[in-house]
Amino acid sequence: PRVLLTVARISASPASASAWRHASAPTSSKSVSMSVSKITFTGAVVGYVTSGTVKGYASMIEVTVGVDTNGVITGVSVGGKDFAETAGLGAKTKEPAFTTQFAGKASPLAVNKDGGEIEAVSSATVSSRAVTGEVSRLVAVLTEYGKGA
Repeated sequence: PRVLLTVARISASPASASAWRHASAPTSSKSVSMSVSKITFTGAVVGYVTSGTVKGYASMIEVTVGVDTNGVITGVSVGGKDFAETAGLGAKTKEPAFTTQFAGKASPLAVNKDGGEIEAVSSATVSSRAVTGEVSRLVAVLTEYGKGA
């Protein structure tokens, strides 16, 4: 069996799309373009993937999220070329101990200190909140995209 990746450009208006109501979302009324990869297996769509960037404690953090066709998270990757969170603290948001917590969940998401299910990295709440907020925003965008695809 083979998996085919199809990349599509989408536009979303932050003022009108519910997916943009998160703290890390742009606040202007301009449209924002982003790439969404449609994942297919033997001709059927099985999910979507996209990436976004958010300000962490010490750097910009790139977050990549995959969801199935029901908007349930299948995987999260954290890092990017500008990633420079504090070693031993915010840098732990890249590690599987943090990123694997998202699998099987859907948006909205929050860290445990904010009443959510995601266990924040100890002494790295800013980075943990930033990543969790961006995952939540991206999942909402992918879910909306999937409804119209």
